[in-house]
Amino acid sequence: MEGLRLALMLIFHPADCFRRMQKDRSRFDYRPVVVILLLLVIVRVSYIYICHFPLAVLKPRDTNILLEVVKLIVPVLTWALSCYAVTTILDGGSLIRETLLSTVYCMLPYVIFTLPLGLLSHLMGLSELLLYRALIWVVWIWIGILAVMSIKIMNDYTMLKTIGICLITIVTVFLIWAAFLLTVTLTGQLIDFFTVLITEIRVFLR
Repeated sequence: MEGLRLALMLIFHPADCFRRMQKDRSRFDYRPVVVILLLLVIVRVSYIYICHFPLAVLKPRDTNILLEVVKLIVPVLTWALSCYAVTTILDGGSLIRETLLSTVYCMLPYVIFTLPLGLLSHLMGLSELLLYRALIWVVWIWIGILAVMSIKIMNDYTMLKTIGICLITIVTVFLIWAAFLLTVTLTGQLIDFFTVLITEIRVFLR
């Protein structure tokens, strides 16, 4: 029930929602986080199949569903981790669990409005493509505004400092991704090296 109350507050009174997330830290519950992440996955996959063909960016038969889910969930989790790391260094007042909770709740506009937009696309044609894209961007801009608000309110920052924190967080997100990709690439090359080395040793011993 508390999760639903927070969801309604986020849509109609986002500032109060973020303050409430910090009000009673001892009663923190991870279940809303899990539920919203699952809803994100369901909505994303459903939208790929629901969106009207002429307006769709992705065609279902040519889409890697797992990749699309990863492209949605990983940035959310990486943002939460990066935001916590940056705010901790720069005198922030939110805990990792609160940062994760607020980040995930900021994605609620996507959960609520993506499928209706997908259904609306069936009433639109190519002539309304720009309007349809604009509606999608409105949802993402809303999410961005909520993310900025959450950082400002939950860490008691000024607006100028909040913008700076957001920029640093974005850079940190890309650094994390770059470090991960570099690690994966080097690990793959290392495995290939040892595989070739072992093969040559076996051939030599024979």
